[in-house]
Amino acid sequence: MMSMNRIFQAITAAAILCSLAGSRAWCQQGMYEVDGRQASEQEWRASKLIVQGLTLLRQNQNSQAADIFAQACSLGPNLASAHVDYAIALSKLNKNDAAIIELKQAVQLDPSQPSAWLNLGGLYQTQGQIDQAIGALTEFTRRFPTHPDAPKVRSLIQGLIKLNASIPQDTARTASAAGAAGGGDGAVAGANQVSKSDDYFSEATLTGVHRWPASLMPLKVYLKSGTGVPFYKEQYNDILKRAFSDWANASSGKVKVAFVDSAVDANISCSWTSDPAQLANAAESGETQLALNSKGIVRATIVFLTVPLVAALPITDNRLRVTCLHEVGHALGLTGHTRNPDDIMFFSSRISDDPRDLSQRDKNTLVRLYTESK
Repeated sequence: MMSMNRIFQAITAAAILCSLAGSRAWCQQGMYEVDGRQASEQEWRASKLIVQGLTLLRQNQNSQAADIFAQACSLGPNLASAHVDYAIALSKLNKNDAAIIELKQAVQLDPSQPSAWLNLGGLYQTQGQIDQAIGALTEFTRRFPTHPDAPKVRSLIQGLIKLNASIPQDTARTASAAGAAGGGDGAVAGANQVSKSDDYFSEATLTGVHRWPASLMPLKVYLKSGTGVPFYKEQYNDILKRAFSDWANASSGKVKVAFVDSAVDANISCSWTSDPAQLANAAESGETQLALNSKGIVRATIVFLTVPLVAALPITDNRLRVTCLHEVGHALGLTGHTRNPDDIMFFSSRISDDPRDLSQRDKNTLVRLYTESK
């Protein structure tokens, strides 16, 4: 038996929502200033609305925040900060195309706003538009080389470049938002290919076809209680258990699971931690490791984080469900990622906090994995 040291994980949108734009405004003796420049009374009023919207956004009242930011953009259409914050609210409502439009307008109005480039790159990433994400994030590092987030963003760029080279761009459609990131000097033009085929088998098996032998079915799964782990909630193991059941139900009888009370005889062991340092990549919300022999997968371990990677994206039942489904997919042998944000095995996290289920492509890929000969 050999141990697979490779961690099968997705690159998350670690850059997205790290930085809200906000605005700084004052009024004295009838003179208005916003973001360090003389402004009109309307722009000053818009800046006050931005403050209200940010409060709502931090409370996860995203629809109300979006309405406030829309008013701010109407009052101060030339305020880049209003467009950035409006874009963030839109993205949390899963209105990503509209959010990208707002961010591109923001970088055109004021290319000196780090948050605009940072969030544009992160949002492109969550849409599977890797070239555009690389372009916007590269522009961020070019313009702001000493920014506190610059080292993290450079690492993210390198990861996206490697990912872009590794995930096949098979016969597919062109991603919807083509073109350069905001027209900046460092932006990369062109669109990525986002697959719409019936499955993503070639992407999921880049390192080889790895699956559990039929002789080990049903797979014995141990879910360690997170009691005592900071921020763990009672329903978390129920969400994880449902993720296993959903994949098993999608397998046309090829995968069966049975939950056990001890890790000693388990094929798959799951646990929880509040310490990101316990994961190989501190920018991930979960981590899966597999052990293989000549017959296939013989053991898997999954560790989940109980703390959010980004404060603006708190862990909710919806977001945790996606993480659980994604990691269980890895544990069952879907070791690669897809370019399609509709798939659970998409390479990046999403921003919106909406209910998610396995896509038909997820289901088809698992069935094909356990049907097709090596």
